[in-house]
Amino acid sequence: MSNQGFYGALEQYWTVNEAPRLDRRNTFFDDALKLSNIDALRFGVVVSIIVTAIIIFWSLLGVVL
Repeated sequence: MSNQGFYGALEQYWTVNEAPRLDRRNTFFDDALKLSNIDALRFGVVVSIIVTAIIIFWSLLGVVL
């Protein structure tokens, strides 16, 4: 109960407790998420085509209305 309130919050903020995994590296993103250059290029092309189509559609809709 001594670590409640404002002073307890400050004490907990500045206190570093030992964690069991501090020496291990997180390899989830290295193992599970492999993004190749061709996948990134395909994604970029698809997104740019969709954005261009939306802009053209809005422009045509503005001219018609």
